[in-house]
Amino acid sequence: MKEVSTLIEPQPSSMPTVIEAAALVRKGCMTPIRLTELCLATIETHNSTLNAFGDVYADVALEQAWTMTAELQRGQARGPLHGIPFGIKDLFSTAGLRTTRGSLTALDSVPVQDAPIIRRLKNAGAIILGKTATTEFGWTGASTSRVFGNGRNPWDPALTSGGSSSGSAIAVAARMVPAALGSDGGGSVRIPGSFCGAFALKGTLGRIPTWPWSATEMLSHAGPITRTVRDSALLFDILSGPDPLDHQALPAPDESFLARCDQPLNPLRIGFCPTLFDTPVDAQIAAAVEAAVGNIARSLPVTVSTLKPAWQDPLATFETLWVAGRGIAYGKALAQQLDQLDPGFADLIRRSAQYSLSDYLQ
Repeated sequence: MKEVSTLIEPQPSSMPTVIEAAALVRKGCMTPIRLTELCLATIETHNSTLNAFGDVYADVALEQAWTMTAELQRGQARGPLHGIPFGIKDLFSTAGLRTTRGSLTALDSVPVQDAPIIRRLKNAGAIILGKTATTEFGWTGASTSRVFGNGRNPWDPALTSGGSSSGSAIAVAARMVPAALGSDGGGSVRIPGSFCGAFALKGTLGRIPTWPWSATEMLSHAGPITRTVRDSALLFDILSGPDPLDHQALPAPDESFLARCDQPLNPLRIGFCPTLFDTPVDAQIAAAVEAAVGNIARSLPVTVSTLKPAWQDPLATFETLWVAGRGIAYGKALAQQLDQLDPGFADLIRRSAQYSLSDYLQ
C-alpha cells in the first residue's frame, strides 16, 4: 500500500452517534438537513484519502433531508431513525441505486428491489447517503479494490482498514456517518471494525434477513458498524425479525436488545482462549488483548477463565464452505470474465471447481 504520511484524527464530538442524533433530531436541536450536510462535508474532506465511499447520493440525500425536516415541523416522524444518514456496503441490493459488489464486472448493475435490511432502514426513517467500499464480492479480509481504491485506516492512512466491509468501518470511524451496514462471512465486519476502532457485530444466522440469497449466505450475515454498543443494539432491534424473502430468518426476539443494555449484568463466566487452534499471535497483540480482558474482569461482575478447548481446527470446513460457496454463487456467471476479477478472487473461482456439491452440503 502506498505510504500516506498525513494522519486523520477523528474528532469525537464532530458526529453524533445514532442514539444521540435521534435525540437531537427529535428535540429539534439538529435538523436532518444539518446532519446530512455535516456527513457530506466530512466525506468531501476525507474520502479522497480514505476511500470509504464509492457512490455518494448528495442531491437525493439532501432532498430527503429537506422533506424529513418539513415532516418534523408538522409533528410527523417516520420512525426511530428519522433523518439519520447511513452508509450501505455495496453488496446490499438498493432499488434504483447502483450496486457494484466491488467488481468491474458489475459496474452497471442497478437492482429493482431493496434487500429487506435496506427496506427496514428506510421504513425507520434512515437516509441512504451512499454505498461504501467493499472488496470484490466481499471475498477477502483485506481492503484492496479495483473499483474503489484500497481502503485506508482513518487513524493512519498508511495502514489498512481491513475488509471486506472496509468502507463502512472507515466511514463510521472517520465520523462520515453515525453508522453503516456491513456483512460478515469470515470476519468482514469484525476485522475492519477492530482495525478502525468501531463496534462491529456479526449477528446470528437468520437474525437479520438476507436477500438475495446465495450459497455464501450460510456463512455471511449482515451486521451494523457503529461507535457504541447501544447504537448496535438499537439497529438490531430495527433490522431483526422474519421476512418472506429469507427462509432462514429467525422470529423477532422476545426482548429489545437496547432495553437489555439497561438491565443489570448478572455475574458471568467468560472463557478466554489466547491461542485458539494454536494460531501464532503477535506479542503486541497478545499483550493488548490480555490487558483488555483484565480491564473487563476488573470493571464487570465476571469471572475470566483461561481455556484451551480441545476443538478441531475448523479451517478445512470453512475453506470448503467459503470456496465452494463462492463457486456455486459466482463461478458460472464469471467464468468468462476472470481477467476482470481481482487475481485472488479469480484464483478462488478456479479452485472452486475442485469441490462438488456433495462437499459443500457435507
